[in-house]
Amino acid sequence: MIPISKRKIGTSILLSIITFGIYLIYWEYMLVKNTKSIKKDNSSCIGEFLCLAFVPFYSLYWWFTRGKQVKDQFTINGCTATGNETAYLILEIFGLRIVSIAIMQNDFNSLPSEIADDSSMTREPLFHIAKRPAIEWWKAWLIRGGAIIASLIVCAFIIVILTKQNPLEVYAAMVKGSFGTPRKFWAMLQNLAILLCISLAVTPAFKMKFWNLGAEGQVLFGGLCSMVLMFTVGDKIPNWLLIASMLAASVLGGILWGLFPAVLKAKLGTNESLFTLMMNYIAIQLVAFAIMVWVPSGSSVMGLVNSTTKAGWLPDLFGQKYLINILIVAVLTVVMFIYLKYSKHGYEISVVGESENTARYIGINVKKVIVRTMILSGALCGLAGFLLVSGTNHTISKELAGGNGFTAIMVSWLAKFNPLIMVLTSFLIAFLQKGAGEIATNFKLNTSIADILTGIIIFFIIGCEFFINYQIKSTKSKEGK
Repeated sequence: MIPISKRKIGTSILLSIITFGIYLIYWEYMLVKNTKSIKKDNSSCIGEFLCLAFVPFYSLYWWFTRGKQVKDQFTINGCTATGNETAYLILEIFGLRIVSIAIMQNDFNSLPSEIADDSSMTREPLFHIAKRPAIEWWKAWLIRGGAIIASLIVCAFIIVILTKQNPLEVYAAMVKGSFGTPRKFWAMLQNLAILLCISLAVTPAFKMKFWNLGAEGQVLFGGLCSMVLMFTVGDKIPNWLLIASMLAASVLGGILWGLFPAVLKAKLGTNESLFTLMMNYIAIQLVAFAIMVWVPSGSSVMGLVNSTTKAGWLPDLFGQKYLINILIVAVLTVVMFIYLKYSKHGYEISVVGESENTARYIGINVKKVIVRTMILSGALCGLAGFLLVSGTNHTISKELAGGNGFTAIMVSWLAKFNPLIMVLTSFLIAFLQKGAGEIATNFKLNTSIADILTGIIIFFIIGCEFFINYQIKSTKSKEGK
């Protein structure tokens, strides 16, 4: 029997996100392998995996039949599987395969070691990944610089092959997308501020190794709370009171949306990755329902709210529409840096993230830290929702957060959870996003081409972090020594 592959679900989902689904493909392959291992079937699973990946509708058959087989094998071995064939089939129909993968992986993780392992059949891999000793800072930045140059070279080849355009002209257009005019520059800073705000929100939770994948939903629900007040009492109370009420409602809404998974994690040990991920879908449907109620015509698009009176709109500062947003996030960045680095709470977050057992041993109340940290994370996501509704869009939609809830994870991870460095990583992402839009407009290209170029650059930047922190070693050479 080939040993059952176990892996941390939160880490796997995070890697799937930051590698743009590449790790998810590997994870799914290993899961197919597990379904054969549990049946003590040592035959190749490559054909089965390729059918699952590429043959239409086969995935529905596979998840139903394999879900039943895995459940039956668990019963034979005296274990209980949380997933079942019906649940897997429904999730696959609605396109939530990653949730099915996580549930099945959670079942395999729960197997006792005597069932999951068979040391007699275990073979040493030819290569293994080892932690690299700390290298000098200038070498690390040299590797990062080399990764950016390599990504630009690869992008240049792709530009020539797919578009027949001059790569230098395309890169110049990317710069103009952020710095071409004052309006574009301020729009880029606004995007940077919102992304940075959400990144600051997820950082305390991720530093504590609480995998909060629900920032998107927390921002949405916080924005919805603001819009409820703006829409219902916008012209009935003074504007300053309305804005203050909207801010309070958004923060409380974000806290509420983050508190549910935190309490259940602290009290019942539930999987926070799945819980926060599913909360996103609930928030999306709540926003869709609210728009349906507020727009009687049946349109799924809601126009500007209070466009005449501007009730609930943050005022312009020195003639700049987004300056208040930018200043609020700038102050928040400094405060968060001080909080995480110098406060007692920040120290407790770091200790819990390193080891919950160590934290308990030195007297830290782990459950309290989890709940308190997610209250902070939810509050900042709610604040981002308020800034989007009151200071930017003046309306609401299901795409209010614009995917920043997931992009923020990459921003935070690239900065190694340092709020000051997050300014640079947020700028990089905002610059690339604006540049991609400019490329699509100037050269009349499909937006997919611009997204491909952006993805390649980000992929190289993320990939270089692996070579900074890890090294690949040969197992045979190690044995020879």
